[in-house]
Amino acid sequence: MGAIDTAVRGSRRIEKILKDEFGAQGRGLHECLSSVENQLPGRVVSQGRYIASVRNAVVHEDQELSLIHISEPTRLLSI
Repeated sequence: MGAIDTAVRGSRRIEKILKDEFGAQGRGLHECLSSVENQLPGRVVSQGRYIASVRNAVVHEDQELSLIHISEPTRLLSI
């Protein structure tokens, strides 16, 4: 799986959880997080925003995922 595919799939998975479990609204992970951030611990919001930023960098700025970028988001996605 390539970097873009990994980033997009992970973000979509989190967006789906936010929408299905918390009633999040918006386009993209940042907007979904903003719509429900009062329902989530601050640490979860911060980690979600980090994941969204990495995804955006990979997709829009043509950056490669490195082990530094994916170690924490991968751990979060496996929860």
